[in-house]
Amino acid sequence: MQCKDERKSENKSAVNVPFDSLRAKVNEWAWGESAVLGISPPDSIYVYIEELKRISEEKESWQDLCTALKARYFYYRGRDNFAETYRTLLEQVSAARKTNNDFLIVDALYLMGRLLSMNGNYLEGLDYFLQVADMNPSDPSLRVTLFYALAQQYTTIHQRDFALQYYDLAEAETHKPEYNNNSMKGWVTFGRGNMYLDMSDPILYEFAPLTPSRKDSLTTAISLWTDATQYVDNHNFFLSIALGYALLGDFEKAKAPEEKAIELGMLSQERMSFVNYYSAMIRYQQRRFSEAINYADKGLEVALANHNLADASYNLNVLYHANRMTGNDAIAIQYLEQKSALKDSMFVKEQQEQIIVKQIKFDTQLKEEQLRFEKEKNIHQLFRLRIVGLASAALLILSVILFRMYRQKQKAYYGLFLQIKEQDRLAEELERMQRVEKLQAPSLQQEESVNSRQRQLVALFREYLLREKKYTNPEINIDEIISALATNRTYLFEAVKTVTEKTPADYIYSMRLEEAKQMLEKRFDLNIETIAEGCGFNSRVTFYRLFRERYQMNPSEYRKIAKEKSGF
Repeated sequence: MQCKDERKSENKSAVNVPFDSLRAKVNEWAWGESAVLGISPPDSIYVYIEELKRISEEKESWQDLCTALKARYFYYRGRDNFAETYRTLLEQVSAARKTNNDFLIVDALYLMGRLLSMNGNYLEGLDYFLQVADMNPSDPSLRVTLFYALAQQYTTIHQRDFALQYYDLAEAETHKPEYNNNSMKGWVTFGRGNMYLDMSDPILYEFAPLTPSRKDSLTTAISLWTDATQYVDNHNFFLSIALGYALLGDFEKAKAPEEKAIELGMLSQERMSFVNYYSAMIRYQQRRFSEAINYADKGLEVALANHNLADASYNLNVLYHANRMTGNDAIAIQYLEQKSALKDSMFVKEQQEQIIVKQIKFDTQLKEEQLRFEKEKNIHQLFRLRIVGLASAALLILSVILFRMYRQKQKAYYGLFLQIKEQDRLAEELERMQRVEKLQAPSLQQEESVNSRQRQLVALFREYLLREKKYTNPEINIDEIISALATNRTYLFEAVKTVTEKTPADYIYSMRLEEAKQMLEKRFDLNIETIAEGCGFNSRVTFYRLFRERYQMNPSEYRKIAKEKSGF
């Protein structure tokens, strides 16, 4: 985004642009093909959007103001600026009502309903859709928009039957002779096709056989998606067709629609995260896992660069499954953990955005009340202003409290989960210790799963680590250990895993944690960070995480208990 000084200098030059030219420039990004494709306006267009907005407000040209605000909505939505996106839509709804133009009002209400629904505010989103229903528009274009919005809403909350019902109503309207909006015809047809493919179906990631019902559903969906492309070229339509053929195993037919989707996706770089995700999915179905990983990596990079957490999550899902299929379980787990962290970030972001909605609504109500008070000069208006302010502030505080209560409840559940896992781990550890004791006693019968060479190698491995407490060295190198023990990586890993049921790295971490626990019990003169570093932990975060996972409490809590028991 450009800096303020650059925008000011550009704004001066934009004043000299004739109003009709200014309107035409912005109109493309509000109602033209770019808007249909959902492409965000570039920074170079922003100055024209703001200039049209300023002039329209001065002239009270509400229809032109709606055009400027809709382009402004696409601009901020493309930059993941939720606060400005929501604020812009509030202005657009207000401006649309002043036009008395049903189409503009429905369009603004629809966009607001979709934004709130995608943000998790399903009830508020539904309220905007119901406002459209209350208008009972007779124009087919408005009715299609309304039915499509309701179908999308019920799709979001997984009410498939209601969604299909409204898609049927929308499709019936599109068949009327007077209806000529090909873009909406395409989206309605595309939406109906989506109803036949459950994107959570395990067939996407597990090579389960195609049942007749699945095959029929896919064939129907592909037919509808293909029909949608007759009305408008959209990369989403072609991607779905390509993936559908891939799921059916007809990879030859998947090529053309995928190439068309990539061509359309290149019109906007930010769309390539979604395009790459579908390309990765197609390769996954072909069992070309390395190529799937490459595409998903590219998609993840674009998604993170554009702060598109949803697309990032999709690509991480492919990376997890593809790496599992290639036997890279350790890497797969890393992607799974990254996806889990991303999911938490998305949840926090959603909660923050919901708070932003309440804050902006409060600010908007406050400004409206202040203007009304200044015009009417009525003392009762001031009292009402304070009531509205207090009520809105109370609602905001209540929302924050409820959010914190929810997080605390989740934390309690997580603690219970850790407790259960810890009990399981202790039972497994006890059983493993008993097996090790049997191995160390020469009079006991050897276990068939562990040969003497493996036990000897593990014993040498442990002796090497204990020598001068090398396990506390954060720079310890597994290759040096392998060289010192005159073995190879595969045999060492296999031996340690067989005897201890741990990887060499996990075994070293367990020795470090045991050392840290003993120092926390005895060395009260050292702070926790010093102990962590002395035991081989470079990262304080890693130390705390591993300590809590093993002992179900953080190091500071453990030290506090140790001090109390020792009377220190």
